[in-house]
Amino acid sequence: RLLADVRSAERDLLDGPFRDVTVGHTGSYVYALADKRVLQSDLGLYFLFAPLAVLAIFHLGLRSLRILPFVTFPLLATTAITFALSLLAFGSFNMISVAFAGIFYGLGIDSAIYFYALLSEKAAAHAVLDRVAVRSAVCETLQEIGVANLVASTTTAVAFFVIGLSDFTGVSQLGLMTAAAMLLNIVATFVLLPAMVFAWGARAIPPPARPAAIVEWLARGAAKLAERRAAVLGAAVALVVLAGVGAQRIRLDTDFTHLRPASEEAERVEREVRARFGHADAQGMVMVDARNAEEGLRVTERVAAALRTYQRDGLLDSYTALSALLPSQQTVEQRLARFRALPRAQAAAALRDALVAAGFEARAFDAFLDDLVREDRPELTLEAQKDGPLAPLLERHLRLTDDGGRIVTFVDPAPGVSLSTIEHRLATDLPDARLTVTGREIVESEFARLLRGELVWFLGASLALNFALVLAAERRPVRAAAMLLPTLVALVLYLGVIGALDVAIDPVNLIVLPLLVGLGVDDSVYLVAHVRHGGGLVAGVRRGALPLLLAVGTTIAGFGSLGLSRFPALHRLGWLAALGLSLCVVATLVLVPSLQRTLCGRDVGGELPSDPSP
Repeated sequence: RLLADVRSAERDLLDGPFRDVTVGHTGSYVYALADKRVLQSDLGLYFLFAPLAVLAIFHLGLRSLRILPFVTFPLLATTAITFALSLLAFGSFNMISVAFAGIFYGLGIDSAIYFYALLSEKAAAHAVLDRVAVRSAVCETLQEIGVANLVASTTTAVAFFVIGLSDFTGVSQLGLMTAAAMLLNIVATFVLLPAMVFAWGARAIPPPARPAAIVEWLARGAAKLAERRAAVLGAAVALVVLAGVGAQRIRLDTDFTHLRPASEEAERVEREVRARFGHADAQGMVMVDARNAEEGLRVTERVAAALRTYQRDGLLDSYTALSALLPSQQTVEQRLARFRALPRAQAAAALRDALVAAGFEARAFDAFLDDLVREDRPELTLEAQKDGPLAPLLERHLRLTDDGGRIVTFVDPAPGVSLSTIEHRLATDLPDARLTVTGREIVESEFARLLRGELVWFLGASLALNFALVLAAERRPVRAAAMLLPTLVALVLYLGVIGALDVAIDPVNLIVLPLLVGLGVDDSVYLVAHVRHGGGLVAGVRRGALPLLLAVGTTIAGFGSLGLSRFPALHRLGWLAALGLSLCVVATLVLVPSLQRTLCGRDVGGELPSDPSP
């Protein structure tokens, strides 16, 4: 509304006497409106491109259009419920949290892919698909992949729950929303999907998919990898060591401007202002908190005195303090006392005589001379200036609340002097003052500290919780560790690649790390389940590779929708997630055959006998 009024006033002037004037806008209001346009544009991508791309991949894999409604309904229901619950919890969404839609479409359909792929196989074993056969096929499907689905969905939910504990609001909202959706998706898998199959019968079951050439190639490759497991594991170790070298180059990106969407007008005007006038804003500020305005002004005067000393010492270029034009009442009284002690009457008489002697008409100076000797002086009060000539200055420097006030002094350190230096000097010189020094430099330093902490927390917590969940299902620590091994290898390779490419970690793409842990474990869990229940390694890969590739493909498509965002942080998140997920599925397909003895309790290079034991 503010900018609408401003532009309306501009049009009136530019259509009148100021036709040759060019006007541009920048600042937080302009950027906020640009953000709103980007947000609306991105929502269209998430709700249109993401579901279409995900469903297209699903159809290409299972070759059945008739079951798309059965797949779509649970996704839409879960998304709507999650958005409603999140709106109640958070009140609003931001550019990061709305990306939940695109991400969940890619993740939520994974359960349906595994369900329908296996259901199609189980149904094909029945000569006639009557009601009893349909019920039997559904029960057999859930019995075989039920535990795997529960573990996989929960590990993904746990990864997002860890993200939900982030200190960054948008990231936290995204994590909690997706975690809730993944838990709701478990209910959809065990309730909605079977219910729709029971209701529609054979029409809700896709026909068996034709064998794909890549599946047969992967099955044969798995047998060869199992035969050469020592060489495969040795090569994996070598790659991890090499990637570790690249991972050492990883850096953190704490520049806030890299997180905000481009705004052509605001950025162009901002560049021009900086080119013509240098820094448009102060580099830092000193905030004084006080019980009332008078106390705040007194402390601000002490701050200003210290800053004058720093300026003489070459630490400061400049500073702007409210006390320069609006001193505290204590200072006013001290100055008035000194003023009243001056020999003003003698000075006025001497000046009058000097004016006459110099040939001036002394009466022309009567008003000034009378004011010089006058005892009562006008008072400069805060209340009077709220609507007076100092109102803009008060708006910039002063904030009053019911429990006190805050006065801000703006500072520009000298070249080569950090804002932290000013902060330490003020803390030493004014130890009893309630003040805070802040600015972009200090905020980004704190930002980096939080980012490093969350990097450690995300990785540590997601690995520990996922290991605990897998251990609960496997009941053997060695098997649980082997289940996580492909994901760990993919994680190190991912870090090595982004380090070698000099791609910095920011608060948004940081979430890729716990995601890879949760989603990478899903790949191993489902593939191992097929190997155990499918009659051996080769047969298990034949029946499990296609749904695995489809699940990873739909997940990449969901994150790929973020890659089309005009929000730079989400754009980077999209393609980085695609890179990491691709590494996870490759690591799973390569390392699970090499780890078959540990994971399946057998040492057979080709076909493995069925082993239903966990």
